[in-house]
Amino acid sequence: MPVRVTTRYDPPAIARVHLSSWQTSYRGIVPEDLLAGLSVEKRALQWSGRFTSPCEKPPVLVAQSDDEIVGFSEYGVSRDKDMPPNTMELYAIYLLQDFQSLGFGRGLWEASLKEIRKAAATAVTVWVLEDNTKARGGMKRWGLFTTERARRYA
Repeated sequence: MPVRVTTRYDPPAIARVHLSSWQTSYRGIVPEDLLAGLSVEKRALQWSGRFTSPCEKPPVLVAQSDDEIVGFSEYGVSRDKDMPPNTMELYAIYLLQDFQSLGFGRGLWEASLKEIRKAAATAVTVWVLEDNTKARGGMKRWGLFTTERARRYA
């Protein structure tokens, strides 16, 4: 499956994947009213900001099936203040439900990891919702491991 860097034409498709993935993957994990209140249009505007203003973040990667964007990953410098300076973070991997467990997530992870290694990172962190067992299982199959670290959000 092809993985490529996003272009300025991709924000609407990325927003669609982002919201659809949230609504299918997080149902029963996050409040239903939060999922129902998500807006593709608002999210597309947020993603468009990556292309309309100077951005020092690494590129977002997208996975495609035929010519359709079916997933994306985003990574960058770790937001964890207690991690060493060369630590990167996988901020997100999201896939449309019909493309989960088919290798697209692994493809995005491997492409992200390749770029993270180019940045000379010595460690990578990933935060996953505790109840998101499908994502946790996938990441374990990719060679990531879990720790007892946790954060609680109200």
